[in-house]
Amino acid sequence: MGIKLWANMALCCLLVAAISKGVHTLSGSSVAEVLRPVDHLSDETKELLKQVDLVRYGVRMKKGNNLVDGIFSFENRSEQKIGKVTISCKMMDKNDRFLGRQKWLLGQPIDMLSKQTIVSQNNRMFVPKRAEKIECGIVDLSLVEKPLIAVHRSHGDSGSYDGSQKSSSTSAH
Repeated sequence: MGIKLWANMALCCLLVAAISKGVHTLSGSSVAEVLRPVDHLSDETKELLKQVDLVRYGVRMKKGNNLVDGIFSFENRSEQKIGKVTISCKMMDKNDRFLGRQKWLLGQPIDMLSKQTIVSQNNRMFVPKRAEKIECGIVDLSLVEKPLIAVHRSHGDSGSYDGSQKSSSTSAH
């Protein structure tokens, strides 16, 4: 019984070692990227992307931690104002091994027919210390939509409001 027990334990150790080696090999290769979800572009986005370019990008690291701000420069050649933009960035080490992917959702609009830089200060992301290269691209964007309700003031109104309510009815005592 002792030999069978030791043989089973040795077999289990070999299996664990083989599985861990396989997982380690896959996590550092491009095969891991195939297994991760891919960003799909909508038809509207494909049309807008023909006129909107991500011309430059980078990250700005804060002292003492791995949280970064994304810095993105756009050129909008369309005659429409662009609203939300989603940027996906792939991080790699010095040997081009994939380390992770981050997405930034930028809420600041991009004016029509303009070049504009946006810093994502309210949307910081974690970047591994080993990351030395970054590749970014636009994965989704949309046009600025007109508001459903528009507030109009009459010309006779001064536009001020003091918070008090005036009643036209009188009360009898």
